[in-house]
Amino acid sequence: PLRGTGQTYVHVVGTRFCLNQGHQAALVEARLLLFERICVPTMAQQSTDRFVWLVVVDETLAPRHRLRLKTILEAYRGPKDFRVVALDRLTNSDLRAQGHHAFGLARLHPFNMEADYVLTTVLDADDGLPYQALRMIREQVADAVRRVQRDATLREHKLVAVACYTDAFNWQPSTRRPAGALNLHNESMCITPGLTRVVPFSRPMALGNSSLSRHALLKSRWPGAKTCTQRSSRNAVAIPIRSRTATSNGMRDVVRAADVPASDVYRWRPVLQAQFNITTGDLKATNKGLTLNEAAIARAQMRSNCHDGWSCKEVALAKLRDMSRGARRLLLVGPGRRGRLHQPSHAGHCRHWMLTETVA
Repeated sequence: PLRGTGQTYVHVVGTRFCLNQGHQAALVEARLLLFERICVPTMAQQSTDRFVWLVVVDETLAPRHRLRLKTILEAYRGPKDFRVVALDRLTNSDLRAQGHHAFGLARLHPFNMEADYVLTTVLDADDGLPYQALRMIREQVADAVRRVQRDATLREHKLVAVACYTDAFNWQPSTRRPAGALNLHNESMCITPGLTRVVPFSRPMALGNSSLSRHALLKSRWPGAKTCTQRSSRNAVAIPIRSRTATSNGMRDVVRAADVPASDVYRWRPVLQAQFNITTGDLKATNKGLTLNEAAIARAQMRSNCHDGWSCKEVALAKLRDMSRGARRLLLVGPGRRGRLHQPSHAGHCRHWMLTETVA
């Protein structure tokens, strides 16, 4: 139940794993390392069990890699509901990189599940969420539903909403530090990890597949109310962690490990442990695997990156070509970064947004 509303919900977290890329062994092995060391620990530590995590694979993933996925999830899941599910060809043909995960409900319908609302949260396999993230999102949704219920003009309406972060830790493999580099990063748009769409259970496509459903445009084009639900604070850094490596399809903010500026990961050790259940040992192991195999991963990406529904931008391919050749410096291609390293003087800016509207 959504507390204090008399309404019920189902919360599905969706993670795509190497869709249409499962035949590239170097890429799969690198993503398994990121998944085990960065993504899964953050989900295992979530402060609520009231969600289902669907890790979505397809027929290109080898049986041995699918078994490893299941083994990793079994080791961490505890009382939580973690599942590996396979896409059929029809569903896979309609999937888009920025699409929502309401399709995951089809996997739950055999259990005759009914609810008033569906919450679908996006989490890439190389990213992680702070330990209170899913509970916080659910409580914010409950608050928004109560506001709708109190408004006499909206008695025949239901909530539709989007919750998203705009700040994150960016982790990058680096040859200059054994545990890689970690920096706070601020975006002007909604970022992918933790992006949550809220729709009535009876209308899973209420937000549609229009430009409003694309995370990069959500905040700027949202027609309804925009509420900041978390501001920056020196005492708390409850924001997602993102990996910026050669495994990234978009290659945004990715540079060669040898070119990553030195950064002291160890100063963030208490935050990593408390917010994400990630140790510096996890980052050391991940950094070693990613730096040693960077060129092979980049070559695998070049062979598999350009297909329907995924990023295939020239700037991404140019970076991959340089990384695959072991170039000393990356060429500057295309526009610069849209995001920026977080400046300590920029205190009090918004790190998490709740975008709300209603439908009849």
